[in-house]
Amino acid sequence: MARRTTRRDASTSKKTTTSRADASTSAARADGWENVFTGHGINGRDKTRGTQVSVLALSWMDCEALYRGDDMAAKIAEEPAREATRRWLDIQISDDKETEEALEREMRIIKAPGRFREAMSKARAYGGAGIVMGIDDGSPDPALPVNEMSIRGIRFLTVFDSFELSPRSWYGDAFSPKYGQPETYWVQAQGYGAVNVPQAGTTIVHESRILRFEGIKVSRRQDGRNRGWGDSCFVRVLEVLSNFGLAWSGAGQLLADFGQAVLQIRGLTELIASGREDVVRKRLEAIEMGRSTVRAAVLDAGSGEAGDAGETFERKATPMAGYPEMLDRFMVRLAAAADMPVSRLFGVTPSGLNAGDKAGETWWTERIEGLQEEILREPAERLTRLMMLAKEGAAKGKEPKAWSVAFRPLRQLDPLAEAQRRLAIAQSDAAYVNAGIVLPEEIAVSRFGGDAYSPETTLDMEARKKMAAGPSEAEKEAAALLAAAKAAPTLPPSGKKSDPAAP
Repeated sequence: MARRTTRRDASTSKKTTTSRADASTSAARADGWENVFTGHGINGRDKTRGTQVSVLALSWMDCEALYRGDDMAAKIAEEPAREATRRWLDIQISDDKETEEALEREMRIIKAPGRFREAMSKARAYGGAGIVMGIDDGSPDPALPVNEMSIRGIRFLTVFDSFELSPRSWYGDAFSPKYGQPETYWVQAQGYGAVNVPQAGTTIVHESRILRFEGIKVSRRQDGRNRGWGDSCFVRVLEVLSNFGLAWSGAGQLLADFGQAVLQIRGLTELIASGREDVVRKRLEAIEMGRSTVRAAVLDAGSGEAGDAGETFERKATPMAGYPEMLDRFMVRLAAAADMPVSRLFGVTPSGLNAGDKAGETWWTERIEGLQEEILREPAERLTRLMMLAKEGAAKGKEPKAWSVAFRPLRQLDPLAEAQRRLAIAQSDAAYVNAGIVLPEEIAVSRFGGDAYSPETTLDMEARKKMAAGPSEAEKEAAALLAAAKAAPTLPPSGKKSDPAAP
């Protein structure tokens, strides 16, 4: 026997009895609420039931047209990359400041900051990008893996977008950490030479020679449709971007027609009906010429009789009430789609919102710091390590035991705020030193031992181990000799006798 359930219809206040079989059939038909009286949730009556998600696939020509021709699209693609690489990074090597500075100079020589910014921008615009490293490891074929033991140097960095860099083969071992990732790529620069000829100018390059920058990852299925890459950032914002452009284009059209000239001519309908359009045309030309020469409109005042009021000329303004507020809402909607603060995307804050937009800027900084960790850290560390392994480089082919890459802070304080910050840190340092938690030498080296002031405290573990172990035998002997010397009586200078009676 089928179990029966009872529910109360809110619109009729009557009880409706259905069986489990009926409920399952209804669930299979539509998963949601329906109302037979209002038509809500019923196909053919509820207009929203015909709404569905539509995704437009963008070709490289579509992406390039948006990137090149739409200022908002270009800013959406470039601004996160520009901000993420604006301050660049520091290479930190334990107790080797000279090598740190030399490696950073080598990065600037091969234009690493600009190449990373370009790669990140193109990855957002085209769904992916890669930096081909010109690694000089003695290999005659770039399709072979990098021989890290024979690297002499990294000569150049070249950026290719996802339509120039196509995966050729993949790692197929399901138990490999690189499973499903490209093993080799076809590299074909577009825009130079015979690019329309299949396989013309293509080169096979191994993935170990490429720094990969991902687009928007959706799924493995979508990656397959995109030739192993992600989606462009334009896919998600395209509809909102189009609506925004139409809104501002409409505003331009309204401004062009903002003050409409209205001329009332007596008997206009009769003149046109009788085929005397030339009379109307000449009259309009006369009025327009009069306005353009003496800055006045000469009109027929009429005969003064009843019903003969003569001609009238006026300008009627196009109603613009509510339009500025609507444009502000479009700005907010586009900023939300682009995942950027309004102040950062447009350079201004729309009316009605917090003028400073400090919360938006703080959120933006935190988002960029997240993108640095998510997108830039891995390729930056890989490039740094390969530069260390270069025998002609600053590290002479030896990777230091302890090194790291640190992105420089994006937020910089004004002088007063920086002074207050240092004062608070100094007060904390004094409390720690007085409590015996840190050593004064550790504070001095940590704060002022580098190129710039640092709030981070580094402990001297070797000194602490010695302190915990206590003094060595040699130190104990030296301390005993020093104590004995201080306790011994003072002898008179040689050649002189001591006078016992002397006070």
